[in-house]
Amino acid sequence: AGFASSRTDIVLKMSYDILRLAKNAGAEVIATACPLCMLNLDMRQKAIEAKNNVTFNLPIMYFTELMALAFGCDPKKVGFNKHFVDAMPLAKKLQTATAGEVKS
Repeated sequence: AGFASSRTDIVLKMSYDILRLAKNAGAEVIATACPLCMLNLDMRQKAIEAKNNVTFNLPIMYFTELMALAFGCDPKKVGFNKHFVDAMPLAKKLQTATAGEVKS
């Protein structure tokens, strides 16, 4: 992530590899523990798609955003609607998946 401003060519190549491998593995989201990694993968995804003539449409989430959703927080209050790649469909899907669980 440290190359973000000085070597964007390296960032774009590495980010493309991460997105491609995740998508090929069937991922529906990438969760990160690094804020700069999250920003690079989310913010640059459209440019990476255009450069490589592919579509990933893969939401990139900071792990605490997913934790907040799991704890019942409103996705908009957590910031799901602030991402470059639309994460709201993911939020709805995850909320629907957990809606039938027994609450204690």
